[in-house]
Amino acid sequence: MEMTERISMKGNKPNDTCPSDKRPDVPDNNMLFVCAIELGLMYSGYAYSTRVDPKDIFCPHWNSLTAGMTHLIPTVILLDEKQNFLGFGYEAEEKYLALDAEEKRSYYFFQRFQMNLYDKLRSGERLSSDTKVFDVKGKDLPAVNILSNAIKYLKYHMLNEHKTWQTTIEEGDIFWVLTVPAMWGDPGKQLMIQAAERAGMDNKRLAIILDPKAAFIYCKDLPVKKFDKEYDSVDMFSLGQRCLLLNAGDGTIDLTAFEVKPEEELHVLIHASWKDCSGIIVNTTFIQLMIDIVGEEFIDSYCQNNTADYLDLLRLFERKRYEKVDEDIKMGKVNLKVPPTFVIKYKEKTGKDISQRVKETQFAKSLKWTKDKMRIDKDLFQSFFNPSCEKIVYNVKQTLSKPEVKGSKVILMVGCFSESTILQHAVKEAFPECIVAVPHKARLAVLKGAVLFGHNLLSNNDRPVIEAEFLRQNTTN
Repeated sequence: MEMTERISMKGNKPNDTCPSDKRPDVPDNNMLFVCAIELGLMYSGYAYSTRVDPKDIFCPHWNSLTAGMTHLIPTVILLDEKQNFLGFGYEAEEKYLALDAEEKRSYYFFQRFQMNLYDKLRSGERLSSDTKVFDVKGKDLPAVNILSNAIKYLKYHMLNEHKTWQTTIEEGDIFWVLTVPAMWGDPGKQLMIQAAERAGMDNKRLAIILDPKAAFIYCKDLPVKKFDKEYDSVDMFSLGQRCLLLNAGDGTIDLTAFEVKPEEELHVLIHASWKDCSGIIVNTTFIQLMIDIVGEEFIDSYCQNNTADYLDLLRLFERKRYEKVDEDIKMGKVNLKVPPTFVIKYKEKTGKDISQRVKETQFAKSLKWTKDKMRIDKDLFQSFFNPSCEKIVYNVKQTLSKPEVKGSKVILMVGCFSESTILQHAVKEAFPECIVAVPHKARLAVLKGAVLFGHNLLSNNDRPVIEAEFLRQNTTN
């Protein structure tokens, strides 16, 4: 899917989005905070800052029994049999795991539901208020209902956080910004606006921004010291500069090519998206290794009967693949902790120590398993990443070969998968002629960029609801 348009990093101007020459009345600009919400394919969260210090952006920490403390939470939601909201993120996961078999059949548990929307868009379907998404048991509900529940949960989490700090924040003090994937287009924006309104948000205090635009704003505002390497010799965001924004997430890989135009406008040259090379593919490759060792039947049984520990296994691996494993790789081994129940259950089922089983496989020389720890040879560990890295490099090369993006010499890497030093190395090695820049905490680039975008809108005295009104007049759903 390709896209070309012109957007402003300062915030949309009235004549860019409003079909009328007359500018609507601007609401009282008395908001104290800007808060952005990102509902990602795999992970979600919010961030905010005050009007007094816009760049001091706060992202809350979330606590999980399996993942520890994180800035983002899984995009999962739990409803009861009457569709009453029960939880979102880690809370939804933990409540779902506590249900009995009958409750699991009758309740609604939506996991990676945004991937449903991605697949519908790829098939040419137009998003609307009638669009349905499916839960893990195949039951469907309108996507707008699920999105609105998620938005409402994050909205009230932000408000309640301040109550615990004994500070008073009213909803009218907050200007909200919601992010949407680039491929959603205007119908997708309208769907998100409808969801926000159902969540009780006032559309006069609401703006929508595309993920790549938000990420670019964040990167542009960062000092060079906030990237993984300083690039004093080249101004990555100078007039006429062309760059690729590689948003590498766990659900999809999104690539957007920009050209910087006068007055800080961004001209989108091309946009493309893939899901067969995202971070989740690395997990799949790792699980295949586990299947090769203990068998698919045992993995299925462990997932079914020890679901919390299975999730813990995946998150321990995810944490390792995001860590800077350079030192481990230099030592030739990568250490990975495994839930103790995995080893115990395997011996109960087979009567054999898992360490002995490893010696009987093709991995005898590249993997050592001692109790609840795996020591993985660096080449074997890096092989988990090869399918994704090779496809990403191929897709970037294909994009750079297109006439529309000729002259692009900058690659900005954002998204959670971009924090992997293995992926970073693969991209830098494949494109030595390009500046490959990765901001610190790349997974938060979209969220923090959306906060900055909201402040820009308010500072420029632009009307947040213009885009919403334009979409209502130009979308028939």
